[in-house]
Order: sequence, then C-alpha cells, then structure tokens
Amino acid sequence: MRYILSLIFLITTSVAVWAQLILPPIAPEVALYASSAYTPLADLSNVSINIFDARTTDSEDIMPLFDRYIDGLQKVHPSVLSNKRLPSHFVIVASTPTDVANALQGISPYTANIQRKTGVKVVLLYGGDAVELSSMPLPCVIAVFAMQTKCANPFDLLTQALFCGIDIANHTEWLSLDGGRLLSVSQAKTRLSYGAPESVAMSTELLTSIDTIATQMIDDEASPGCYVMVVRQGVVVWNKGYGQTRYKNGQAITPYHIYDLASVSKVIGTLPIVMKLFDNKKINEKMELGTFFPNLDADKQRISIEELLLHRSGLPAGIPHYLLCVDSTSFEPPLYSRKRKTNYTTQIEANLYINSKAKLKATAFSDKKSEQYPVQVSDHLYASDSMRTAVLSYIDNVSLLKKTYRYSDLNFIYLQEIAEKTTGKSLNDLFDAYVARPLGIKRLLYRPLTKYNVSQIVPTEDDKYFRQAQVCGTVHDQTAALLGGVAGNAGLFGTANEVAKIAQMYLNKGTYGGVRLLKADMVTKFTRRNHASSRRGYGFDKPERSGGGPVTEMASGESYGHSGFSGTYVWIDPQYDLIYIFLSNRIHPNAYNNKLTQNSVRSKVHEAIYNAITDQISVGEDSEF
Repeated sequence: MRYILSLIFLITTSVAVWAQLILPPIAPEVALYASSAYTPLADLSNVSINIFDARTTDSEDIMPLFDRYIDGLQKVHPSVLSNKRLPSHFVIVASTPTDVANALQGISPYTANIQRKTGVKVVLLYGGDAVELSSMPLPCVIAVFAMQTKCANPFDLLTQALFCGIDIANHTEWLSLDGGRLLSVSQAKTRLSYGAPESVAMSTELLTSIDTIATQMIDDEASPGCYVMVVRQGVVVWNKGYGQTRYKNGQAITPYHIYDLASVSKVIGTLPIVMKLFDNKKINEKMELGTFFPNLDADKQRISIEELLLHRSGLPAGIPHYLLCVDSTSFEPPLYSRKRKTNYTTQIEANLYINSKAKLKATAFSDKKSEQYPVQVSDHLYASDSMRTAVLSYIDNVSLLKKTYRYSDLNFIYLQEIAEKTTGKSLNDLFDAYVARPLGIKRLLYRPLTKYNVSQIVPTEDDKYFRQAQVCGTVHDQTAALLGGVAGNAGLFGTANEVAKIAQMYLNKGTYGGVRLLKADMVTKFTRRNHASSRRGYGFDKPERSGGGPVTEMASGESYGHSGFSGTYVWIDPQYDLIYIFLSNRIHPNAYNNKLTQNSVRSKVHEAIYNAITDQISVGEDSEF
C-alpha cells in the first residue's frame, strides 16, 4: 500500500512539474484586441518604437518597464508623426478614456502619414478596464492591450504583454473594440517576463538569503558590489543590485550599470557566432587551423576547431603581454620580484612585484589618440597597430605544449580570427548583426565608451603598472585591450538583464522573442560534454562529475555556463529551467583580490537559489559519457 501511495505521489508530482515546464502560465488580466494588420514583436533588428505617455493622473515612471525589453526608448509628442522618417511602432500609454480621446486627437493631424503603406503601427496600452473602450472609435490603432481585471501595477503587465513576455489567451466571449474591427486574439510568450518567485515554484523567503551573502561579501571587501539575477521558466524572479561601484565615492548599483564580463564574453559573444557558422556549414569541428592560416607551422596547422573549443589545442594559457609592451632598455632585469624591495614596490599579484623603472615602449604607446596610435587601451593610453600585430604574431609563433586540457584565451582568439576570415566581418559587427539587433540588445556590447558615459560603467582595476590608471570602460583583459577591445576571449560589457536574454535563448534551444538564432541540435551539441576526459562542452564549462568544479554540487549534469576573471558568472540548468547571473567587479581596485573565489561567494548564491526551489525534481545521472 505504501508503495502504491508513493507511486501515485511520484506520478502526480511529475505531472505537476512537467505541466509547469510545458504549459507556461497564462495571465488572464491582460487581453489583446488586434486587427489583421497586427503582428507580435519578433525580430527587433529594424524595429523603432516611440512612446507617447498620455496619462494625466498617473505619475509612475513607466520607462524602466520598457527598458527591460529595449533599453533607451524615448517618450515623445505626437508631432513626431509629422516627420518623413516614421517609427515602426507608436505606443500610446493611457489610463482613462479621456487619456485615450486626447491621445487620438493629438495624432489625428498625422493620420495620412500614419496610414501610408510603410507607415507606423499605432498600439495602445490601456491601464483601465477594457469595457470602458467598447464604444470608443479607435482610428489608426491596430492593437490594444488592456486589463480585464483590476491590477495594482497594470503597466508592468501591459509592457510585458506588448513584448510577448506573457501568454495572452483568446476568449471569444470577450468584447470586441471599434465596432468589431479589433477582435480578441491570443499571443504566445516568447521573451522573458518579470514576476514573483512563487509563480515558478520558488520561495521569496529562501531567496532572501542572497541578501545576507552579498552583504557579507561587501563587508569582507571581496567586491564593492554585485548584481544578481535569477530566471526560472522564463520568469525573472530575482533582479537585484548590492553595494556600490567603488568602495569610496561609488554609486549604488542599479540595473543599468554595465559590467566588464571578462571571459563570460567567450560564451555570450564569441560562441553564438561560432555556432551560427556551424549552423550555416561554413565551419565544423574537424576543420584545422591550416585551412585558414596556411603560413602557420605544421604542428599548429593541425590544430582542429574542436581542440580549440575543448581547450585541448596545446596552446599556452595566455601571452606575456607586458613583456611585449615594455622597453627592455628602461630597466635592469629581473622584471619581477617575489618580495617587496627597492625598485619593486608596485604589487601586481599576491606575492609578485614589478620593477618600477620598467617603461612602456615609447614608439608603441602614447597618451593621446592619433592616426599613429588609434587603439585605446585605457583612459589616457593609446597603442599603435604594431602592438596588435605583435600579439597575433606571438600567438602564431608560440611553442605548443602537450595536447591535454589547458584553459587558454588563445583558443578563442583563433576562433575569432576564423569567424572574421570566414565572413569578412569583425567580431563586433557579427555580434551586432547576428545577436544584439535581433534580440533588441543594447547594453551588451564591445567598446561601451562609444555609446555610454563612463559613469554608467563599473570600474575594474586601478592598474598601477601597465595602464597606470583606473580602468573603466576599456576592457580589463590586457590581451583584449591590445587587440582593440574586441577579442574572442574577452571584451564584452553588459548588464544582467541583457545577458539573460542570450542565456534564455540557449535554454530555449536557440530561439528568443520569436526569432530562431541557432538550430536546436547545435545548442545541444555545444552544451553537452564532448570529450571523455574533460568536463567541458564546446566552449562552455560544465560541472565536475564527482562534485565541486565551478558550480554548486546541486547543479545538474546538463547544466553549463562560464565564469569571468572580473568576478562575473552565468550558469544555465535545463533540468531546472534555471538561469543564474552574477556580475561583480571583484578586481576593483586590485586584480589580485581573490576573496570572491576564496569565500565561494558565487557558489553560495548559486546554492541558495537551488535551495529556494520548492518543486525539487529528481536529477538523474549524467549519461553523456
């Protein structure tokens, strides 16, 4: 009898869990009334949205709600519709019928412009009761998102609905609008939504232990601050900043602060491009470097793309960047000392000091940008193109080591070069075209100072020996910096919210927002274990089979992700439908501060997340090998 009851309980629980995974929650509070001309927002590459806030009674700032989907949208006046260049979508925000009437009157002079064949799509987000609009003419409006029931924060749900963040059901018994021209229609969830942990079987109370861990991290000076995001079943349930950008005179961390992602760039920036080229059969894992670089030594020519992805190429971990940059005549060797002493007073690692007389090559660096020194390495340091050439030449000519697992930035620099040679485009342009623009991503980019003020970027190291300045807005990784800030191993800067979009794309097996970026089987291929003697996937890190490794032991064998030197972390677990993002600047002000790792801060947060899941499922043995 006990066995039968246990079996019934197991079956019931399993059905309930799978129902949550397969059938996303429907939000009955929101209804969509649309004409046949309306299509849900999908590929955002060529979408431009203007927002007219017609509300006269509400003072709530709604722009952060839009920023979750497309950062930096602007509120406008209807007069923008007189311009020759129209936005693709003109969104009216209104709370009362009077607001709607005034908005329609405001856009009426521009009706002809709106109705042009290539004209704008007018969409209404209505925070009141939809019944109030049943007898109101709505000329030019092709879609209305309205509330069916009262809600404390209607525009939170309405903006999510506009961007397909929640499912909307089609109920034929609901009213139609504008004389039946706008009918109730359904719309599927294709993007992240934002809700309570309990909506996806997680406990808010248990998640608050993250607060304690983050506070202790700051008290221990493991990092001046951090940002933590948790996503389950496509719902962002924890979205919180802690501490400040600096220990002294810093800003409180906000969702808009942009972090140097360091090696997380490998899986968020470089890998989607490599996977896309696999999808398009431009490259494959068996191809060798000799195909792309016929002038390499024979042993390097035989390195396969698979070996690069698995970090089994024999390439060393990195390059001695400073030895390439320093003027050897400016000091008497040695360059480094294990102890602090005369001429060795600048600490660069826990037990390593550099010769204070060492100077950078005067012919290779300048404190001003010019045609001769175009590469920005930091705020007041610019390099000649000769340094980029020197870095790539060093990589091409370095001696290979034994072909065993050895994590190496050089593998991903070669992957970058392969992608660029194959397409004729830079990694920066490929990421923008293939990933960022279709997903509506803006605060995830290389060279962030080209678009954002330095005050919006979280500082990294106060570099006392190479750049001799506080690094902020230029990539901390020295190799990536010498390559111009766009590199296969590092260079991306971003927010947790933008990183989450790519992580969710992976979790969705290649789709996000109704756009398929990658084939499902390609995502599976890259995120599974691909070598019997290594835990790694293609580019992605994975848990150790025997426990430990880069994540909590609670993570499933199917999970994958990556960490970054600056104190960043993204981990994806398909078995729990879970994404964890941790961004910090633990290397501020000193890159040798390793308390974040020593105190297992990221793993402790990760464990707290698993402990907060209230519908724990049985995780089977990893049978990939």
